[in-house]
Amino acid sequence: ALVVDTSNPVEVSVNPAEDLQKALDQRPDYQAARLGIVKWRANDSFSRNQLLPQVDFVGSYGYSGLDRDFSTSRQMVRDYDNRSYSAGIVVRVPLTFAEGRGRARSARLKLRQAEADLTRLEQDIAVSIASAAGQIETTRQRVEANRAGYDIANRALDAEVKKLRAGSSSTYVVLGLQSELASVENSLYRALADQRRAQALYDRELGRTLEAHHITLAKQ
Repeated sequence: ALVVDTSNPVEVSVNPAEDLQKALDQRPDYQAARLGIVKWRANDSFSRNQLLPQVDFVGSYGYSGLDRDFSTSRQMVRDYDNRSYSAGIVVRVPLTFAEGRGRARSARLKLRQAEADLTRLEQDIAVSIASAAGQIETTRQRVEANRAGYDIANRALDAEVKKLRAGSSSTYVVLGLQSELASVENSLYRALADQRRAQALYDRELGRTLEAHHITLAKQ
């Protein structure tokens, strides 16, 4: 009889409800989308601030020369003879609002679009994780079913070989059982491969592929 390694791959811990938050913390596409929200919020605040009046406090302090003769005035400054200072407030009011309001509306629309895209991405990630988790369970059941079929076919072939040696069976029957066992074996290998792919997909959806393979990227 044939001997085949039908052991399961190392199982991935699957909990879609808890793993969703891990995915949001680890997936680079989601983190990039969140940074985009921060940028568009800053743009929105800047555009709205541009529509407000601007009030500046201005002041100066120093020394001045008060003589009609330039050289004498310069000497008075060097000697700190006459202190001078000033203070005031400058108010700037935008007179043309159309362009500024247009920029503000554009920034607000882009912010809302980015927020909607982030929400949609969260929903897509949740659906993808649930789907990947379902594939893991489906492939696990397939592996178990094919393993049971392989064991049955292997025992049947072993029993038939013993009967052939005892003279109570034929080569034709044994060859038929070997063919059936080979078919079941192929199905089992395909199920195992699908199970590994499902687990790899789940790791990818969580953004932990590198972690699962113990790979660390060096920072430069």
